[in-house]
Amino acid sequence: MRPLLKWLLIALAALLVLAVAAVIAVVTLVDPARYRTVVVDAVQRSTGRTLTLEGDVGLKLLPCCAIELKQATLGNPPGFPAEPFLRVGSARLAIRLWPLLIRREVQIGTVRIDGLEASLLGRKDGSNNWKFSEASAGDGADAAGSADTSVSGFNLAGIELRDARVDYSDEADGSRYRVDQLQLTTGVISGAEPFDLGTSFRLADLTDNSGGSFQLKASTRLALDGEATTISFAGLRGEADTRGLGGLTSLGGTFQAPELDVRLDSDTLVRVPELTADLKLVGPDLPGGALPVRVTLQGLDYAVDAGAGTLAGLTATATVGGVALDIDGKGAFGAANDLRGTLRVPVFSPREVLPKLKQPVPVTADPKVLTALSGSAGWFLTEKVAGLDGLAFRLDDTQIKGSLSRELLPAGSKATARTRFDLTLDALDADRYLEPEAPVEKTADGAPAAKKPTAIPSGTIRGLNLEGRARLGRLTVDKVRLADVDVTASASGGRLRLEPLAAGLYGGMVRGGLRLDASGPKARLALDQSFSGVDLGALLRDFADVKNIAGTMNLKIAGTGLGATDDELLATLGGNLSFSLADGIYRGMDVWYEIRRARALIRRTEPPARTGSEETPIKRLDLAGKLTNGELRTDSFTAEIPFLRVSGAATVNLVKSTLDSKLSALVFEKPVFGDDTSLADLENARIPFSVSGPVAKPKVRVDISNMVKGALKETLRETLKDKLRDRLGLGQPAQEAPPADGEQAAPAEPAPQADPVKKALDRLFKR
Repeated sequence: MRPLLKWLLIALAALLVLAVAAVIAVVTLVDPARYRTVVVDAVQRSTGRTLTLEGDVGLKLLPCCAIELKQATLGNPPGFPAEPFLRVGSARLAIRLWPLLIRREVQIGTVRIDGLEASLLGRKDGSNNWKFSEASAGDGADAAGSADTSVSGFNLAGIELRDARVDYSDEADGSRYRVDQLQLTTGVISGAEPFDLGTSFRLADLTDNSGGSFQLKASTRLALDGEATTISFAGLRGEADTRGLGGLTSLGGTFQAPELDVRLDSDTLVRVPELTADLKLVGPDLPGGALPVRVTLQGLDYAVDAGAGTLAGLTATATVGGVALDIDGKGAFGAANDLRGTLRVPVFSPREVLPKLKQPVPVTADPKVLTALSGSAGWFLTEKVAGLDGLAFRLDDTQIKGSLSRELLPAGSKATARTRFDLTLDALDADRYLEPEAPVEKTADGAPAAKKPTAIPSGTIRGLNLEGRARLGRLTVDKVRLADVDVTASASGGRLRLEPLAAGLYGGMVRGGLRLDASGPKARLALDQSFSGVDLGALLRDFADVKNIAGTMNLKIAGTGLGATDDELLATLGGNLSFSLADGIYRGMDVWYEIRRARALIRRTEPPARTGSEETPIKRLDLAGKLTNGELRTDSFTAEIPFLRVSGAATVNLVKSTLDSKLSALVFEKPVFGDDTSLADLENARIPFSVSGPVAKPKVRVDISNMVKGALKETLRETLKDKLRDRLGLGQPAQEAPPADGEQAAPAEPAPQADPVKKALDRLFKR
């Protein structure tokens, strides 16, 4: 045993001496400067690029063999900028010799690289500076001959990359990106075994300064397949904090994926079987400015270079003011977006949610509205439009169905995106959602003050770009009740058009159109409306609280106006108007009572007692005229009430709601009244009168002076005529008896020669 132990000790000592001698020999005999040139030449031959070693190149043998270099640069290929493709502040690589000599295993210590800077450039012709030439690759192989240089294993203790930066520019599409503050560390890399990876970096789009910071941790595996490299991540966890992406102020949160594969080949492909993220979106267009979202993606495939991907499934919950909105969907995204899914909204109170979103709660006439909203819809996102279809929402008592979409404009576009809609509502009382009516202001004498004019919202109209159709089963607005409303609306360039417009209105119909041009300093209104078969009494009772007029109305109006307020539009309104009323009643005045009272005054008799209701039936009323500066003038006013036909001229001031008319009533049949009184002497008489004052409560005045003058003139004429005939012995004119029933009139006798005196008298009285 002793000799054996002795020889072992001697052998170990010899080996130790040889090792020390080898280290001394390498340190004293090997000059790193000698192989600086060898390395530079080798890089030039194999890549066609220039390697510049600006700093010292060092060799360390204890505790292990290591190479260190500082300030190294690698140039661009010919035809690219002169600045370096790659710059390294310092690098260190250590190799363990014993495993290499004994087992042909390459065991490398931790590789440390500080201050790496790379500039990647793609040209319009498809060439780039990160693809290396392989023209001289065969030289080394030939020199090696047939010697067996293969290794049985590979082991890397780890990689440390600190403060790295990578710039990328593509001249084909003008894109420019930068990755900086890049830190990367790995665990032991041994063959195909997985290793730990941790990295953090900041990514920026230099064209618009958007981007953000990212952190990733995962168990990583590398697989080589020809020229393709696949990086597989398991148990991936990460954090992101971005800004300016997708119009958002910021987007941040955490994400995790059980598996994620990145295949680097002619195109970079990312495949994620499942990914879950908890994010917070911040942006001016989001409700409340921020939106927490929890999202799960399934079957995500994305081609990075092509910018196109597909998604097999998406489920998300977005919390808006404490209300959780459920979303699901699938489809394609990126270069050609075509994503579709469903949206479900639970019942919530907008009145309670709006303050949480830092939005004002509208002041409504009915405080019970805006307390319940819920529903569902399909959503879609394509390359040019995003929106909702299959809407089935309920707001308070109103059911809403249809579709709503908005155009997506290219980045940087100054145009106004177009909104399209097709909505159906079963019933809506708009008055409940409007502001409460303000108290009626009064003047110093207690009379109601004039209503303040309402400004035309020209600025809002100029900002509209919309096209759509709305249908409402029932609609109440400004106390007017409409049914089966159907309106097509369009707006662009400050021009709003509601045409065609149709609705049921108090037993009748309203049809036509309205156009408002707000592109100039003052708005221009053009309307063309027709009302047919409308219950005028019910309309006036609800709209203007006028209860003294009833009947069936027909109205046609076509005109234009110009102004900045509703009063100015009305004051400048010009066009044509026609109106008719059938089976009408005017309550509050009995025209025949006023006529009988005026007649009694003429005859100085007791006025008649009032009988029946104080109202005047209107069998029909027709007028047609022209609108000029807010006034309607007509010379073709005709009306018929019992025993009377009325005609004449009238002026209606639409701004002041007043009228002024001069009318004449013809008694076309013998008036007979309920008290058995008869005014047979008024038959065929004309009674002048006027109607003036407020439209809601006008005053009727019978022109007594003209009525008396006419009556006296007729009475005196007949009396003088009779007396002169008697004195001259001419007698009364002969009255021909009408033929009896069944008999024909006898042939007319030749007219006798007229008496010259009678002819003179006839001419006298005619004058």
